[in-house]
Amino acid sequence: MSLRTVTRLSAEWHDAVASNGGPDYEFPAPRFPSATVSGMEIVPIDNCSDLCREGAHMRHCVASYAQEVRDGRYYVYSIRRDGKRIATAGLTLRDAQVELQQIRGPCNAAVPAEVVAAVKRWLRTQVPPPGTAMTA
Repeated sequence: MSLRTVTRLSAEWHDAVASNGGPDYEFPAPRFPSATVSGMEIVPIDNCSDLCREGAHMRHCVASYAQEVRDGRYYVYSIRRDGKRIATAGLTLRDAQVELQQIRGPCNAAVPAEVVAAVKRWLRTQVPPPGTAMTA
């Protein structure tokens, strides 16, 4: 088999595991809706299977935040360009404020400054639910 075939088969296997594995948590509605900023799609992760799939595709541990997401203390967004995942952003809720806690690329790599700037710009434009505040 070629490297390309092995890579494709591995991705398909991880996708199947993410779809059928992990706890079947119900997540609260995303804090903010999806959006496109500077050509980057910001997509909320709203179920456990998608959270596991994000971690598998990006090769990082975002799936380990499932309990925090379930409890409404953490929100995860997939950052994509032309449909391809380029980063994962984690928002945390502390003292009624939403903050960008982390943003990571594949294998926890640093994310280009333009991606971080776009996510922060998006976060500043979001209107928090009544009685809450946010920072970016």
